[in-house]
Amino acid sequence: MDVPNSAKSSGIPSLVGWRKWLFWFAFWTLLGLTEGIRLYVRYNVTKILIPWPQAICFGLLDFYLWGILSPLIIWSVRRLRFDSGRWLPSIATHVVLSIFIGMIQLLLYTIIYSAMDAYIFQMPPSGIESFWGLYIFFVRSMINTALMIYFIIAFVSYAMIHYQRYRDEELRLAELEGQLVRAQLESLKSQIHPHFLFNTLNSISALVRSDPEAADKMIARLGELLRIMLDSEGNQEVPLRREVDFLNRYLDIQKMRFRDRLEVTLDIDMELLDAMMPNFILQPVVENAIQHGISRCTDKGVISISAKRENETLCLTVTDNGPGMERQEITKSNNKHGLSNIAARLERMYGKNQQLLFATDPNPGMQVCIEIPFHLAEYKNNGGNLI
Repeated sequence: MDVPNSAKSSGIPSLVGWRKWLFWFAFWTLLGLTEGIRLYVRYNVTKILIPWPQAICFGLLDFYLWGILSPLIIWSVRRLRFDSGRWLPSIATHVVLSIFIGMIQLLLYTIIYSAMDAYIFQMPPSGIESFWGLYIFFVRSMINTALMIYFIIAFVSYAMIHYQRYRDEELRLAELEGQLVRAQLESLKSQIHPHFLFNTLNSISALVRSDPEAADKMIARLGELLRIMLDSEGNQEVPLRREVDFLNRYLDIQKMRFRDRLEVTLDIDMELLDAMMPNFILQPVVENAIQHGISRCTDKGVISISAKRENETLCLTVTDNGPGMERQEITKSNNKHGLSNIAARLERMYGKNQQLLFATDPNPGMQVCIEIPFHLAEYKNNGGNLI
Protein backbone atom coordinates (compact mmCIF):
# COMPACT_ATOMS: atom_id res chain seq x y z
CA MET A 1 0.00 0.00 0.00
CA ASP A 2 1.27 3.44 -0.91
CA VAL A 3 0.77 4.95 2.51
CA PRO A 4 4.31 6.34 2.94
CA ASN A 5 3.69 9.07 0.36
CA SER A 6 0.61 10.17 2.22
CA ALA A 7 2.54 10.13 5.43
CA LYS A 8 5.09 12.51 4.00
CA SER A 9 2.51 15.09 3.03
CA SER A 10 0.37 14.58 6.11
CA GLY A 11 2.79 15.56 8.79
CA ILE A 12 3.77 12.06 9.94
CA PRO A 13 7.41 11.89 11.05
CA SER A 14 9.67 11.57 8.02
CA LEU A 15 10.71 7.98 7.44
CA VAL A 16 12.70 6.65 4.53
CA GLY A 17 13.07 3.35 2.73
CA TRP A 18 12.07 0.18 4.50
CA ARG A 19 11.34 2.09 7.71
CA LYS A 20 8.21 3.51 6.10
CA TRP A 21 6.89 0.07 5.29
CA LEU A 22 7.86 -1.24 8.73
CA PHE A 23 6.12 1.67 10.46
CA TRP A 24 2.84 1.20 8.63
CA PHE A 25 2.98 -2.60 8.87
CA ALA A 26 3.46 -2.34 12.64
CA PHE A 27 0.68 0.27 12.91
CA TRP A 28 -1.97 -1.82 11.13
CA THR A 29 -0.74 -5.01 12.82
CA LEU A 30 -1.25 -3.44 16.24
CA LEU A 31 -4.80 -2.46 15.34
CA GLY A 32 -5.43 -5.93 13.88
CA LEU A 33 -4.19 -7.66 17.01
CA THR A 34 -6.43 -5.44 19.12
CA GLU A 35 -9.40 -6.32 16.92
CA GLY A 36 -8.49 -10.04 17.09
CA ILE A 37 -8.55 -9.98 20.88
CA ARG A 38 -11.91 -8.20 20.78
CA LEU A 39 -13.33 -10.84 18.42
CA TYR A 40 -12.03 -13.70 20.55
CA VAL A 41 -13.65 -12.28 23.69
CA ARG A 42 -16.89 -11.49 21.85
CA TYR A 43 -17.21 -14.94 20.23
CA ASN A 44 -16.57 -16.76 23.47
CA VAL A 45 -19.02 -14.61 25.41
CA THR A 46 -21.73 -15.47 22.84
CA LYS A 47 -20.83 -19.20 23.12
CA ILE A 48 -19.38 -19.34 19.57
CA LEU A 49 -16.17 -21.04 20.56
CA ILE A 50 -13.28 -20.43 18.15
CA PRO A 51 -9.54 -20.80 18.81
CA TRP A 52 -7.65 -17.58 19.42
CA PRO A 53 -5.45 -18.00 16.25
CA GLN A 54 -8.60 -17.75 14.13
CA ALA A 55 -9.80 -14.62 15.95
CA ILE A 56 -6.36 -13.02 15.56
CA CYS A 57 -6.24 -13.88 11.84
CA PHE A 58 -9.66 -12.37 11.17
CA GLY A 59 -8.75 -9.24 13.17
CA LEU A 60 -5.51 -8.83 11.22
CA LEU A 61 -7.37 -9.45 7.96
CA ASP A 62 -9.86 -6.67 8.75
CA PHE A 63 -7.24 -3.99 9.42
CA TYR A 64 -4.73 -5.08 6.79
CA LEU A 65 -7.49 -4.48 4.25
CA TRP A 66 -8.07 -1.01 5.73
CA GLY A 67 -4.34 -0.41 5.47
CA ILE A 68 -4.44 -1.29 1.77
CA LEU A 69 -7.46 0.98 1.17
CA SER A 70 -6.27 3.90 3.32
CA PRO A 71 -4.29 5.59 0.47
CA LEU A 72 -7.58 5.93 -1.41
CA ILE A 73 -9.13 7.65 1.62
CA ILE A 74 -6.12 9.96 2.02
CA TRP A 75 -6.24 10.75 -1.71
CA SER A 76 -9.87 11.86 -1.32
CA VAL A 77 -8.98 13.92 1.76
CA ARG A 78 -6.36 15.85 -0.20
CA ARG A 79 -8.88 16.78 -2.85
CA LEU A 80 -11.98 17.44 -0.76
CA ARG A 81 -11.48 20.65 1.21
CA PHE A 82 -13.85 22.35 3.59
CA ASP A 83 -13.31 25.86 2.28
CA SER A 84 -16.06 28.45 2.33
CA GLY A 85 -18.93 27.30 0.14
CA ARG A 86 -17.50 23.81 -0.42
CA TRP A 87 -18.04 22.05 2.90
CA LEU A 88 -21.50 20.67 2.05
CA PRO A 89 -20.42 19.01 -1.26
CA SER A 90 -17.29 17.69 0.48
CA ILE A 91 -19.33 16.07 3.26
CA ALA A 92 -21.73 14.53 0.74
CA THR A 93 -18.83 13.15 -1.29
CA HIS A 94 -17.24 11.67 1.82
CA VAL A 95 -20.51 9.96 2.76
CA VAL A 96 -20.75 8.36 -0.69
CA LEU A 97 -17.08 7.37 -0.63
CA SER A 98 -17.36 5.92 2.87
CA ILE A 99 -20.19 3.63 1.75
CA PHE A 100 -18.37 2.68 -1.46
CA ILE A 101 -15.01 1.95 0.20
CA GLY A 102 -16.74 0.23 3.13
CA MET A 103 -18.56 -2.11 0.70
CA ILE A 104 -15.30 -2.85 -1.13
CA GLN A 105 -13.51 -3.62 2.13
CA LEU A 106 -16.28 -5.97 3.24
CA LEU A 107 -16.31 -7.66 -0.18
CA LEU A 108 -12.58 -8.34 0.04
CA TYR A 109 -13.03 -9.46 3.63
CA THR A 110 -15.77 -11.90 2.58
CA ILE A 111 -13.63 -13.36 -0.24
CA ILE A 112 -10.59 -13.97 1.97
CA TYR A 113 -12.73 -15.07 4.93
CA SER A 114 -14.46 -17.68 2.77
CA ALA A 115 -11.12 -18.99 1.48
CA MET A 116 -9.66 -19.20 4.98
CA ASP A 117 -12.82 -20.91 6.24
CA ALA A 118 -12.72 -23.47 3.45
CA TYR A 119 -9.01 -24.27 3.30
CA ILE A 120 -7.50 -23.33 6.68
CA PHE A 121 -10.06 -23.02 9.46
CA GLN A 122 -13.35 -24.80 9.96
CA MET A 123 -15.76 -22.25 11.38
CA PRO A 124 -18.90 -23.41 13.23
CA PRO A 125 -21.95 -23.70 10.92
CA SER A 126 -23.67 -20.36 10.54
CA GLY A 127 -26.67 -21.40 8.43
CA ILE A 128 -25.44 -19.23 5.53
CA GLU A 129 -24.70 -21.33 2.47
CA SER A 130 -24.00 -18.86 -0.38
CA PHE A 131 -21.13 -16.42 -0.79
CA TRP A 132 -23.45 -13.46 -1.37
CA GLY A 133 -25.50 -14.43 1.64
CA LEU A 134 -22.32 -14.26 3.75
CA TYR A 135 -21.42 -10.92 2.17
CA ILE A 136 -24.86 -9.46 2.98
CA PHE A 137 -24.50 -10.78 6.53
CA PHE A 138 -21.16 -8.99 6.94
CA VAL A 139 -22.58 -5.81 5.40
CA ARG A 140 -25.48 -5.77 7.86
CA SER A 141 -23.33 -6.53 10.88
CA MET A 142 -20.13 -4.58 10.04
CA ILE A 143 -21.06 -1.63 7.78
CA ASN A 144 -21.43 0.75 10.74
CA THR A 145 -17.94 -0.15 11.93
CA ALA A 146 -16.61 0.25 8.38
CA LEU A 147 -18.10 3.74 8.06
CA MET A 148 -16.69 4.71 11.45
CA ILE A 149 -13.18 3.51 10.48
CA TYR A 150 -13.40 5.43 7.18
CA PHE A 151 -14.25 8.71 8.94
CA ILE A 152 -11.60 8.15 11.62
CA ILE A 153 -8.94 7.73 8.91
CA ALA A 154 -10.30 10.79 7.06
CA PHE A 155 -10.39 12.91 10.24
CA VAL A 156 -6.84 11.95 11.26
CA SER A 157 -5.63 12.64 7.69
CA TYR A 158 -7.24 16.10 7.71
CA ALA A 159 -5.67 16.83 11.10
CA MET A 160 -2.20 15.78 9.98
CA ILE A 161 -2.45 17.65 6.67
CA HIS A 162 -3.50 20.86 8.43
CA TYR A 163 -0.75 20.38 11.01
CA GLN A 164 1.81 19.98 8.23
CA ARG A 165 0.51 23.12 6.50
CA TYR A 166 0.75 24.96 9.81
CA ARG A 167 4.37 23.83 10.27
CA ASP A 168 5.23 24.73 6.68
CA GLU A 169 3.73 28.18 7.20
CA GLU A 170 5.71 28.57 10.42
CA LEU A 171 8.92 27.64 8.63
CA ARG A 172 8.10 30.00 5.77
CA LEU A 173 7.43 32.90 8.15
CA ALA A 174 10.60 32.11 10.12
CA GLU A 175 12.60 32.13 6.89
CA LEU A 176 11.05 35.42 5.82
CA GLU A 177 11.75 36.90 9.25
CA GLY A 178 15.35 35.71 9.03
CA GLN A 179 15.72 37.28 5.60
CA LEU A 180 14.24 40.54 6.91
CA VAL A 181 16.62 40.59 9.88
CA ARG A 182 19.61 39.91 7.62
CA ALA A 183 18.52 42.69 5.27
CA GLN A 184 18.12 45.10 8.20
CA LEU A 185 21.54 44.15 9.57
CA GLU A 186 23.15 44.68 6.18
CA SER A 187 21.43 48.05 5.92
CA LEU A 188 22.61 49.09 9.38
CA LYS A 189 26.14 47.93 8.65
CA SER A 190 26.25 49.66 5.27
CA GLN A 191 25.18 52.95 6.87
CA ILE A 192 28.40 52.91 8.90
CA HIS A 193 30.71 52.48 5.89
CA PRO A 194 30.05 55.86 4.18
CA HIS A 195 30.44 57.67 7.52
CA PHE A 196 33.78 55.96 8.13
CA LEU A 197 35.01 56.67 4.58
CA PHE A 198 33.91 60.31 4.74
CA ASN A 199 35.88 60.96 7.95
CA THR A 200 38.96 59.09 6.69
CA LEU A 201 38.99 61.02 3.41
CA ASN A 202 38.67 64.26 5.38
CA SER A 203 41.76 63.28 7.37
CA ILE A 204 43.67 62.53 4.16
CA SER A 205 42.53 65.81 2.61
CA ALA A 206 43.86 67.74 5.61
CA LEU A 207 47.34 66.25 5.12
CA VAL A 208 47.61 66.43 1.33
CA ARG A 209 49.21 69.89 1.39
CA SER A 210 50.85 69.94 4.81
CA ASP A 211 52.35 66.41 4.75
CA PRO A 212 52.04 64.65 1.37
CA GLU A 213 54.10 61.65 2.56
CA ALA A 214 51.74 61.04 5.48
CA ALA A 215 48.79 61.47 3.12
CA ASP A 216 50.23 58.78 0.82
CA LYS A 217 50.60 56.41 3.78
CA MET A 218 47.04 57.13 4.84
CA ILE A 219 45.79 56.34 1.33
CA ALA A 220 47.69 53.04 1.43
CA ARG A 221 46.15 52.20 4.82
CA LEU A 222 42.72 53.15 3.50
CA GLY A 223 43.20 50.70 0.62
CA GLU A 224 44.04 47.95 3.11
CA LEU A 225 40.95 48.81 5.13
CA LEU A 226 38.75 48.65 2.04
CA ARG A 227 40.21 45.25 1.15
CA ILE A 228 39.41 43.92 4.63
CA MET A 229 35.91 45.34 4.38
CA LEU A 230 35.33 43.61 1.03
CA ASP A 231 36.78 40.31 2.30
CA SER A 232 34.31 40.24 5.17
CA GLU A 233 31.36 41.60 3.18
CA GLY A 234 28.22 39.60 3.97
CA ASN A 235 29.57 38.26 7.27
CA GLN A 236 27.56 39.54 10.19
CA GLU A 237 30.06 38.03 12.63
CA VAL A 238 33.84 37.76 12.43
CA PRO A 239 36.51 36.58 14.89
CA LEU A 240 37.85 39.18 17.28
CA ARG A 241 41.31 38.86 15.69
CA ARG A 242 39.93 40.12 12.35
CA GLU A 243 38.16 43.06 13.99
CA VAL A 244 41.35 43.97 15.88
CA ASP A 245 43.37 43.77 12.64
CA PHE A 246 40.94 46.16 10.97
CA LEU A 247 40.97 48.46 14.00
CA ASN A 248 44.79 48.60 14.10
CA ARG A 249 44.93 49.74 10.47
CA TYR A 250 42.28 52.37 11.14
CA LEU A 251 44.21 53.60 14.18
CA ASP A 252 47.38 53.83 12.09
CA ILE A 253 45.57 56.43 9.97
CA GLN A 254 44.44 58.35 13.05
CA LYS A 255 47.95 58.28 14.55
CA MET A 256 49.26 59.92 11.38
CA ARG A 257 46.62 62.58 11.80
CA PHE A 258 47.17 63.27 15.52
CA ARG A 259 50.87 62.27 15.60
CA ASP A 260 52.09 62.33 19.21
CA ARG A 261 48.75 63.51 20.57
CA LEU A 262 47.20 60.02 20.35
CA GLU A 263 48.16 56.92 22.30
CA VAL A 264 46.32 53.61 22.01
CA THR A 265 46.55 50.65 24.39
CA LEU A 266 45.14 47.19 23.71
CA ASP A 267 44.31 44.76 26.50
CA ILE A 268 42.97 41.61 24.83
CA ASP A 269 43.35 38.06 26.11
CA MET A 270 44.94 35.85 23.45
CA GLU A 271 42.36 33.13 24.20
CA LEU A 272 39.61 35.47 23.02
CA LEU A 273 40.95 36.09 19.53
CA ASP A 274 38.69 33.39 18.09
CA ALA A 275 35.61 34.74 19.84
CA MET A 276 32.90 35.80 17.41
CA MET A 277 31.63 39.36 17.40
CA PRO A 278 29.63 41.64 15.08
CA ASN A 279 31.59 42.70 12.03
CA PHE A 280 32.77 46.34 11.93
CA ILE A 281 31.42 47.22 15.36
CA LEU A 282 34.44 48.52 17.30
CA GLN A 283 35.62 51.07 14.71
CA PRO A 284 32.56 53.37 15.07
CA VAL A 285 32.99 53.31 18.87
CA VAL A 286 36.69 54.22 18.58
CA GLU A 287 35.88 56.86 15.96
CA ASN A 288 33.32 58.36 18.34
CA ALA A 289 35.95 58.44 21.11
CA ILE A 290 38.40 60.23 18.80
CA GLN A 291 35.92 62.81 17.53
CA HIS A 292 34.25 63.63 20.84
CA GLY A 293 37.11 62.86 23.19
CA ILE A 294 40.62 62.95 21.79
CA SER A 295 40.05 65.81 19.32
CA ARG A 296 38.89 67.97 22.23
CA CYS A 297 41.86 67.12 24.46
CA THR A 298 44.39 69.85 25.15
CA ASP A 299 46.93 67.27 26.29
CA LYS A 300 47.83 63.83 25.00
CA GLY A 301 44.81 61.67 24.30
CA VAL A 302 44.71 58.03 25.35
CA ILE A 303 42.29 55.39 24.09
CA SER A 304 42.17 52.03 25.85
CA ILE A 305 40.56 49.03 24.13
CA SER A 306 39.99 45.84 26.07
CA ALA A 307 38.27 42.49 25.60
CA LYS A 308 37.43 40.30 28.57
CA ARG A 309 35.37 37.24 29.17
CA GLU A 310 32.99 37.17 32.12
CA ASN A 311 31.40 33.72 32.38
CA GLU A 312 29.48 33.37 29.08
CA THR A 313 29.70 37.06 28.16
CA LEU A 314 32.26 38.82 25.97
CA CYS A 315 32.88 42.37 27.21
CA LEU A 316 34.40 44.85 24.73
CA THR A 317 35.35 48.19 26.24
CA VAL A 318 36.59 51.44 24.69
CA THR A 319 37.74 54.16 27.11
CA ASP A 320 39.11 57.62 26.36
CA ASN A 321 40.52 60.39 28.55
CA GLY A 322 38.70 63.20 26.78
CA PRO A 323 36.60 65.86 28.48
CA GLY A 324 33.65 63.47 28.83
CA MET A 325 30.04 63.96 27.79
CA GLU A 326 26.86 64.82 29.60
CA ARG A 327 23.91 62.43 29.37
CA GLN A 328 22.07 64.65 26.88
CA GLU A 329 25.21 64.99 24.79
CA ILE A 330 25.62 61.18 24.80
CA THR A 331 22.06 60.78 23.51
CA LYS A 332 22.64 63.38 20.78
CA SER A 333 25.93 61.76 19.77
CA ASN A 334 24.26 58.40 19.87
CA ASN A 335 21.71 59.42 17.27
CA LYS A 336 24.10 61.41 15.12
CA HIS A 337 27.31 59.43 14.96
CA GLY A 338 26.40 55.78 14.51
CA LEU A 339 26.19 54.49 18.09
CA SER A 340 22.43 54.11 17.66
CA ASN A 341 23.28 52.00 14.64
CA ILE A 342 25.41 49.76 16.84
CA ALA A 343 22.62 49.46 19.41
CA ALA A 344 20.15 48.45 16.68
CA ARG A 345 22.53 45.85 15.24
CA LEU A 346 23.21 44.33 18.65
CA GLU A 347 19.51 44.08 19.39
CA ARG A 348 18.80 42.45 16.02
CA MET A 349 21.62 39.94 16.40
CA TYR A 350 21.37 38.99 20.08
CA GLY A 351 17.99 40.19 21.30
CA LYS A 352 18.01 40.71 25.06
CA ASN A 353 21.36 38.92 25.47
CA GLN A 354 23.37 42.10 24.83
CA GLN A 355 24.04 45.53 26.29
CA LEU A 356 25.53 48.80 25.07
CA LEU A 357 26.60 50.73 28.15
CA PHE A 358 27.95 54.29 28.57
CA ALA A 359 29.83 55.49 31.62
CA THR A 360 31.34 58.87 32.49
CA ASP A 361 33.71 59.18 35.42
CA PRO A 362 34.04 62.15 37.77
CA ASN A 363 37.41 62.62 36.06
CA PRO A 364 37.41 63.53 32.36
CA GLY A 365 36.78 60.61 30.09
CA MET A 366 34.13 58.31 28.77
CA GLN A 367 33.71 54.55 28.53
CA VAL A 368 31.59 52.53 26.11
CA CYS A 369 31.06 48.84 26.87
CA ILE A 370 29.57 46.23 24.54
CA GLU A 371 28.40 42.97 26.12
CA ILE A 372 27.44 40.06 23.87
CA PRO A 373 27.15 36.26 24.28
CA PHE A 374 30.53 34.55 24.16
CA HIS A 375 30.99 31.93 21.43
CA LEU A 376 34.05 30.79 19.53
CA ALA A 377 34.70 30.75 15.82
CA GLU A 378 34.34 27.45 14.00
CA TYR A 379 36.74 26.56 11.21
CA LYS A 380 36.59 24.13 8.33
CA ASN A 381 39.20 21.41 8.36
CA ASN A 382 40.63 22.47 5.03
CA GLY A 383 42.37 25.79 4.91
CA GLY A 384 41.12 27.16 8.22
CA ASN A 385 38.38 29.14 6.52
CA LEU A 386 35.53 30.42 8.61
CA ILE A 387 32.30 28.45 8.29
